[in-house]
Amino acid sequence: MWRAGHAVVFADSGERITTSADTSDEAIARAISAYIARPNAPRRISVSTWNGEDVLKSPGQALLKAAGFDRTPGGMARG
Repeated sequence: MWRAGHAVVFADSGERITTSADTSDEAIARAISAYIARPNAPRRISVSTWNGEDVLKSPGQALLKAAGFDRTPGGMARG
């Protein structure tokens, strides 16, 4: 997802999410919402890695929870 010409969030099929270091949590939350609301988005999205680490041990867990994701044994999932 892009904002003002800069990458905010990069999602590799949703399983691995990478965010830019200087992006606010609010901008990341908006990008996640846009990602899951896009046309033809899969009904189920699972995230296991956030910025190269286990999503369950990262700041991404709270952001995904706020976007409607639930904790699973392998990470966070929605749908």
